[in-house]
Amino acid sequence: MSDFISNIRIVDILDILIVTAFLFIFINWLRRSASRRLVVAISVFAVIYLLARFFQLYLTELLIKTLIVVILLAAIIVFQSDIRRMIDLAWFWTNFRKKIRLSSYTSTVDILTESTGKMAERRTGALVVIKGKESCERHLTGGIPLEGRISPPLLYSIFNTSSPGHDGAVIIEGNKIARFSAHLPLSVNIEALGEGSTRHAAGLGLSEHCDAFIIIVSEERGTISIAENATLTILKSTVELKNRLEKFYQKNYPAVKESEARWWNKRNILTAVSSLLIAVVAWLLLAYHSDRIFRNYTVPIEFRNITTDFTLARQVPSKAEVTLEGSEQDFRLLDASELVVSLNLDDLKKGRNEFNITGENIELPSGIKLYDIEPKKIIVNAIPTKTIPLPVSVPTTGKLPKGMKLVSIEVNPASVMVITPAEGDHIPKSIKTETVDLSDINSTTSLNIELIIPEKLKLPPEEDNNVSVTVNIKKR
Repeated sequence: MSDFISNIRIVDILDILIVTAFLFIFINWLRRSASRRLVVAISVFAVIYLLARFFQLYLTELLIKTLIVVILLAAIIVFQSDIRRMIDLAWFWTNFRKKIRLSSYTSTVDILTESTGKMAERRTGALVVIKGKESCERHLTGGIPLEGRISPPLLYSIFNTSSPGHDGAVIIEGNKIARFSAHLPLSVNIEALGEGSTRHAAGLGLSEHCDAFIIIVSEERGTISIAENATLTILKSTVELKNRLEKFYQKNYPAVKESEARWWNKRNILTAVSSLLIAVVAWLLLAYHSDRIFRNYTVPIEFRNITTDFTLARQVPSKAEVTLEGSEQDFRLLDASELVVSLNLDDLKKGRNEFNITGENIELPSGIKLYDIEPKKIIVNAIPTKTIPLPVSVPTTGKLPKGMKLVSIEVNPASVMVITPAEGDHIPKSIKTETVDLSDINSTTSLNIELIIPEKLKLPPEEDNNVSVTVNIKKR
């Protein structure tokens, strides 16, 4: 535990919290969905995979890894409706849709209870959809926008058998009728539907795709049924309907004075704690490694801020052998291609300069330390320099084509500034360019040619390494 506390980082805590949030949403979705088989399948494969890793069952682990693609494709086909619902729910959370708040939903519940009871007594078929937190627009077809305040006369007139829209569904959002004469997707779950009619199939079908609350009044039997969370229930009385409606409105349409913390009920606390525990256990098993490991890298050495007042008198090492120390998860954040030993030479002095290489000379991610490096120090001999102009000369080879005569070779610029050691007789008479082959020239030609800088000389940063060469020729 002490080793765990000393090695855990802020990014590891953030990693666990992000996974916890995804698990919390996923578990809540599974609780509302009918895909219990999905939970069992995921749990079985997860347990088998963890056991295979723990006991080093390489063949079993390889088999599961191979089957992952097949399992994912099968899951998409088998649970496509549930996956679409989860995507809709994710869209809802990412868009932070503002909740509809009601000063009181009591009157709405009373109106729905009274109207439904009357229509059941008169055996008037009805289909009423009350939107929940999830959007159900994608699953609706047709319908006429209304945006009218809910009332018994309005409901009676819509579901009157002489009304052209009585066979469709009424869509209620909050305390308003948003649309009427809408068509819902039909359920294919014959077992859950029982002896229900087309209205019951439509109500059950919509409840399989979203969290809406659907009331169905049977025209043949005069019964009241509700469809919610892919379950169809026949109610015994309007009192039971009122209780279910109050519970639904309390959950999905909180009153203005209700606290935002009401959602934090006992079940959500248990889900959050379970999600956190699963995330921590998964991180410990799959991501955390307490052992310190060592890795060797060949790293380039760079010299920064070398002034033009000095030049390096001897060839210095261009690479270093570096040994780094850290945990497995620390090395996952390391990009070896970006490692470089950087030495600052802005305080370079004449003669011998000695630089010790430490961890400050190499930038490393948090958690990784420099264990060893070779060489541990670099000796640089600095020689004062001077800047002088030297003419540019153009060497040539070959001969011009027969009948052609060389008039002149013009160079622009005719001279360049070079940095050379202040002492010694190594300064050349000119700076040569690359050789120009005259046999390839048939007329006056301009070329862009690179300068060839001798070993102990260099160009100032502002000087261009190329010159323009014009070869002027004419006929004899």
